[in-house]
Amino acid sequence: MTVYEVIEAFASGATSGAASKCKYYPQGRLRIEGDKLYNYDTVIAYWFNGIMLINGTRYSSTTSKHQNRLKRQNVKKLVVDEDTLYEVMHNGGQYVDIIKDMLRDMRPEGYYEFEGNTLIYEGGDEVYDVDSGTYYPEYILDVAEYKGP
Repeated sequence: MTVYEVIEAFASGATSGAASKCKYYPQGRLRIEGDKLYNYDTVIAYWFNGIMLINGTRYSSTTSKHQNRLKRQNVKKLVVDEDTLYEVMHNGGQYVDIIKDMLRDMRPEGYYEFEGNTLIYEGGDEVYDVDSGTYYPEYILDVAEYKGP
């Protein structure tokens, strides 16, 4: 696999795959091991409750390229520092709500689509369904598709 393919595979949910194999890293310098994506010995991304946590700590220019490719993937993602990433990896259950709140704070306002209905999100805790005239809890947007501002 190429490094691009490894990153795409990881973003698509693959649990194994590698690129850039060498004498010192026969398993691959960039590799997927379960829910983690490693560059050498550093976890640069981790799947947590359906959210890709990306290690945003700066390392080398090559690692930065991998991190930027991860950021461009069309998945739910959150960039965190290395310490936060490792804390979540080791004590994840304590952070589920905190991370979901962080994602919610980043959610763009605008139009969404859910099961054929048009939703309007203007921030806050509720979403308006244009088609039915009903208000729903904001977390429905976790499974809705963003259509634009």
